[in-house]
Amino acid sequence: LDRTRERFVADLEEARTLGQVPAGNDPVAAANELMHLVAGLACDALLDPRYYDRPYMLGLIDTTIDRLTGRSHPYTPTPPTKTHCSAPPGKNSASN
Repeated sequence: LDRTRERFVADLEEARTLGQVPAGNDPVAAANELMHLVAGLACDALLDPRYYDRPYMLGLIDTTIDRLTGRSHPYTPTPPTKTHCSAPPGKNSASN
């Protein structure tokens, strides 16, 4: 993870130098945020791949990168209509 973080930090520092990221952004904090986002999405996708589908995850990543770079994003990602925490039919304790 250290090498990944170092690479993200270096890329974000270069982007800041090139004016692609606002000067006030902390590259270490941004790198940590990106690493946690990607790791969390990977776990979520393994646990519930129908809910965390590719378009939804890419939308979350794009929105985060746009926020970190100071750009606005054209939409807010919305999860698929299936809720990932719902109990299977007949397993709801309120109906048993």
